[in-house]
Amino acid sequence: MTMRNFSHIKDYFRQERIAFRERPILWLLRILFVALILYSGCSQWCFMTIAQAFSIGFTYSTEAERIIPFTDTELKARRFTRVNMVWLRYLILGLTSYALGFIFKTPFVLPEVILKRPYMYIAFFILQMTFIYFNLLDQVIEKKKGKAYKSMPKVLYITNMFSMITCFVYAIEVMKSPNSGFFNNVGIEWIHVAIILAAALLLIINCFRIYKNWKFLDFESDKEKIQRAKGGMA
Repeated sequence: MTMRNFSHIKDYFRQERIAFRERPILWLLRILFVALILYSGCSQWCFMTIAQAFSIGFTYSTEAERIIPFTDTELKARRFTRVNMVWLRYLILGLTSYALGFIFKTPFVLPEVILKRPYMYIAFFILQMTFIYFNLLDQVIEKKKGKAYKSMPKVLYITNMFSMITCFVYAIEVMKSPNSGFFNNVGIEWIHVAIILAAALLLIINCFRIYKNWKFLDFESDKEKIQRAKGGMA
């Protein structure tokens, strides 16, 4: 890890300290989120999907960020670091949730069910975390009508939809009763594993493509954004 990357990580924690100091309600929300993830086991996917929409925050794409003379490369690195740090938090909480479920046998982690088809659950967790990362990365990229990052080719759009649908289908299945649903009772395990990992791989490819084609847009102030939004609703 380079010193520059380390400085980005330090800056991430600095921003977190400021945010929690200025808005103490964030402590309650963070504690509630952690508790839900640690207790939810196989159902953690549901809470992570909802929470990831708010995890990046509104730190970026503001006047304050543009006042400091960062290069586009520097801005990109700072946002990318934030995505990585938030995703790492989700990863640690997700793994801890399963570990606690095996130790204390929480209602949402059934060791006997998971051990029956372990590779399938491991594959789904990989897909789950890939899905979260894809959405976090997408959130920090500026989008503006006619100026967003390069449009996704049709073939990638189709494969991306396949990944999303697969993720939702299997997410619903892992939260069902262990005695129902195709996830636990129908089909050879490796078939499910192949489908899930294929969907995860497609999302990883899309993440690389998004990052590679990520171009910063011309600066648009918050005031201009509000005016544009009002114009769109008119």
